[in-house]
Amino acid sequence: MSSTHRGLRIASAIVTLALAATACGGDDGGDNKAGGDKGKQGFALEGTKGGTLKIVGNGDADYLDPQRTYSTLGFALQRVLNRQLLTYKAGPADQGGLEVTPDLAKAMPTISEDGLTYTFELKDGIKHQDGAEITAKDIKYGVERSFESDTLSGGPEYMKQTLAGGLEYKGIYKDPKGLASITVEGDKKISFKLANPYADFIYIVALPTTTPIQAAKDTKDKFNVAPTATGPYKIASYKPEKEIILDRNTSWDESTDSVRKAYVDRIEITLGVDTADITNRIESGDADFSFDTSVEPQDIARIKGDPALLENTNEVSTGCTRYLSLNTKVAPFDKLEVRQAMQYAVNKETYRTARGGPTAGDFATSMLPPTFGQDKVDVYPAPPTGDPVKAKELFAKGGYTGGKVLMLATNAGKGLASAQ
Repeated sequence: MSSTHRGLRIASAIVTLALAATACGGDDGGDNKAGGDKGKQGFALEGTKGGTLKIVGNGDADYLDPQRTYSTLGFALQRVLNRQLLTYKAGPADQGGLEVTPDLAKAMPTISEDGLTYTFELKDGIKHQDGAEITAKDIKYGVERSFESDTLSGGPEYMKQTLAGGLEYKGIYKDPKGLASITVEGDKKISFKLANPYADFIYIVALPTTTPIQAAKDTKDKFNVAPTATGPYKIASYKPEKEIILDRNTSWDESTDSVRKAYVDRIEITLGVDTADITNRIESGDADFSFDTSVEPQDIARIKGDPALLENTNEVSTGCTRYLSLNTKVAPFDKLEVRQAMQYAVNKETYRTARGGPTAGDFATSMLPPTFGQDKVDVYPAPPTGDPVKAKELFAKGGYTGGKVLMLATNAGKGLASAQ
């Protein structure tokens, strides 16, 4: 009932910026081939600095607030705006891009024998945008504000689920004493105590959740439109749904950062651009890169047939799975047989056509996409066009004879056609 989507990305040499996404997104690595010289493209080539990177896309980030974002673009922006205790190495997945590495931390954590306590020591000389040195207390505060689900909804809740006392803690605004399972020792040491051993905790630490925030600079829900930075770039201006402009953060010290290269001086992101116009802007040289995952189906054959365009095109598996979510508490989906019937009733082929055809992705047979390396599993085998006979049989077993079902969907982009 789902479709992993794989898109054709038009991408010039700006892969040197390492705008890698980790949420519902994949590696944008490619071959790091330059699409032209600096004067023509307007941005720096690998190993040099200067120029402006022009990015175009359709939708905005969900949030710019590091503790609230949980989207591909949001995570990509945090990659250059902020630093965490750990982060992902730069590069394609097969070149280490899925490995976490120290960022604010001097080294990977020291883990207690019982697997419950992770301790990090911070590097010296890493600063906030205003020049103040980052402390362990700032990281603790940043994590604790992520628990503010009422005021700051949106972000991942893995810290809440894994830290001791996390499920009871209501957030730093409601409980200024803080969470007892996050302790600091001086300015440079921070420890996290887990409720139970969890081997993947280092990946939670690498999320924007551990971005340090100065308590005095926290404007709560207003922080989203003007967040401060700890990475190589800062927000120069932000017009929601229209544009995001990033300039260099002069407080960022390259010598403390082994991941981010920050070649360009300025990043201009234009939002609300439709897919066809994105392709036209990149081909004409008015834009350098798109964070959207695909071009229009009618352009794919032309691009693949043009060596010059193909050289600057990256076809990637994004690591996403599209799926229909059924409310199991509402009839008729409260019956197992009806839910099973849906697996056979849905025509995945027409859905994929609405998303752009074969280049939109392969047909999923489980929630995990192939990029996670899982074994092929197909519990409900059916042809892409569905199996109406099997579906009707299961509907009958579940006592469902027909009626209206309410479906909620976005009308942006390909959302409406996909829902129909």
